[in-house]
Amino acid sequence: EFDLCGRYNQRILDAQLLQRGETGDSLWRVLKRASGGKQDNIFHLSCLDALDEPLGALWISTYAPVCQPASGDGSFDREPSEVCGVT
Repeated sequence: EFDLCGRYNQRILDAQLLQRGETGDSLWRVLKRASGGKQDNIFHLSCLDALDEPLGALWISTYAPVCQPASGDGSFDREPSEVCGVT
């Protein structure tokens, strides 16, 4: 979870949970120190516990959520209409 990143990654300044899905997905706002300034990012975090499966693994993926087109004027909504299985 991103809220613990600041304890081991000195570049993470703040992390806020925006949405939590029911199936191991969540949406985070992460502020981090980068070369030349700061970054203000929105990340979709997906996790899967497959320890009981033959593979015996944990899977974690972080990616930018897909923006949904707004009302047809060429702009985009600030947040996707559906993220992490939550509408």
